[in-house]
Amino acid sequence: PNFFTLLQQRASGDLYLLPLVEGVLYEWLAVCIATLVRLLLYYADVDEKACPPMARYLIRGVRYAYSALFTLHIWLYCSLAMMVCCWVVLAAALDPTRFLAFGTAILTTVSAVAWWTSAMMRAARRFRAWVRTALDRMLHTRVRLAALAIQRAALVEDYQRDTLSDPAAAAVAKAELESLTAEEKRLRAVQGRGLWQGG
Repeated sequence: PNFFTLLQQRASGDLYLLPLVEGVLYEWLAVCIATLVRLLLYYADVDEKACPPMARYLIRGVRYAYSALFTLHIWLYCSLAMMVCCWVVLAAALDPTRFLAFGTAILTTVSAVAWWTSAMMRAARRFRAWVRTALDRMLHTRVRLAALAIQRAALVEDYQRDTLSDPAAAAVAKAELESLTAEEKRLRAVQGRGLWQGG
């Protein structure tokens, strides 16, 4: 059953709810309504500077009130979770054969979730570092290729100018051009491996 079905059964007397559970349900409903109002104000994108002073104070009041309500909501649910944990521990101490299995299952679940969360965070950090390294390598390769292209253009101009007037300088320029060509081939081979093979 959904929330409204529970309310109908509660109003007709067909369902009994603990006061704590009923309070949690009403608090959840209040937070949902407040969240909808806050989202409507946020996506309406109201320009506070263009609003009258009363409307501006109202918008700020809704924002601060929602912040306080959400903080209280988180605090209540954390308190409720801690209270449930205390009751589980107390029940396991009073009747171990009946409640110790539930306590063990809860602790196992919490430990597994914590371990998996830690493992996923470590994997995310390693992946982020790997992507940053690969992108830095690709950027360095592109910058180096651009610099080699500029040097190659200058050497080609020197080689064409010195071919007839200074054969020795032309030979030096030709050797440098061959060296630049080899360097360009190596960098283009590295660039061709791409990001996913750039480990």
